[in-house]
Amino acid sequence: MPARGCGGAPGYSDLKVTLGDPAHEEHHAMLVWLGLRSATGFAPARFTPDEASMRLLHLTAL
Repeated sequence: MPARGCGGAPGYSDLKVTLGDPAHEEHHAMLVWLGLRSATGFAPARFTPDEASMRLLHLTAL
């Protein structure tokens, strides 16, 4: 799921490229923006709709 405020699908595509390249000039800035210590915390392939739904249900129960 794209990060909020990343610019939709094109921005999300750019974000994945930036985080995938530690030498990219915006790599560190994007890590800070996402609140990550390293790009390993950003794994778009791990997304599952069921897990996202469960997390959202948990938030509504708070």
